[in-house]
Amino acid sequence: MSDNSGVFLKKSDVSKNNINEMGVAQWKMISIPSGSFSMEDSTSGVVFRSFSPYKISNVLVTQQLYTHVMGLNPSQIKGANRPVESVSWFDAIIFCNRLSRVHKKTCCYKIAEITNLETIALDSSL
Repeated sequence: MSDNSGVFLKKSDVSKNNINEMGVAQWKMISIPSGSFSMEDSTSGVVFRSFSPYKISNVLVTQQLYTHVMGLNPSQIKGANRPVESVSWFDAIIFCNRLSRVHKKTCCYKIAEITNLETIALDSSL
């Protein structure tokens, strides 16, 4: 497991009372305030971007959680408590929306050109 700084937590840091029915450590959502940043684009030079406030998990998504929600494990380096990897941006959006449904929350991701994210093939090569 990892905190939001990328530091892995020891098993002793996760109490049995903090493990949910999926066998993964329960996470907290951390609020990230709105802000802006600049980045260089090779065609248009320096570009300034702004972003709205959002929340992010304080731990990585484990393969066990991803498999529970998605029904498959695309990771190349297997291990129930290891972070899931080898997922596309679309896979991540579908996972977040499905996880929201599991927790009876409103799905917050949609793409204007795609009417049904569920129909996108889970393909990490996208």
